[in-house]
Amino acid sequence: PLLQTTLLSAPPGVRISGKLSKNGVSLAMRHAQFLVLPSVCYEGFPLVIAEAFAHGLPVVCSRLGGMREIVEHGFTGLHFNPGDVHDLSVQCQWLFDHPEECLKMSKHARAEYLKHYTPETNYKLLLDIYQTTIAQYRSSVLFADQPDPVE
Repeated sequence: PLLQTTLLSAPPGVRISGKLSKNGVSLAMRHAQFLVLPSVCYEGFPLVIAEAFAHGLPVVCSRLGGMREIVEHGFTGLHFNPGDVHDLSVQCQWLFDHPEECLKMSKHARAEYLKHYTPETNYKLLLDIYQTTIAQYRSSVLFADQPDPVE
């Protein structure tokens, strides 16, 4: 009953899809203007933000945790006060009313993805972590047998 009521009361241009497959999510994102992430939880790094950025979608999210850090307000998306439905609707309406600004945010979101979140970028970061860890380990093993300097 709640789902039916929600579906029937959704404003024009808003689509409530329910659960989607990975391909379904990608297809929906290709046809969207922006992504709404209305979580009221402290999310560390919601992958859906990186997925949205990969599709060039600005993200409207709550000012909480990692979401606030990843999505730059006015640049790659917009923030709203957690649990404040009116503020959420104001931010979404602003994007609908300012298509040129929404397009700029789309371009910034895509650029942010290419700079920070591609598999290649993550591979390089992970490789750097491993190389640093190995070098530190080797250094500690190399000097482990050395006597302490006499003072």
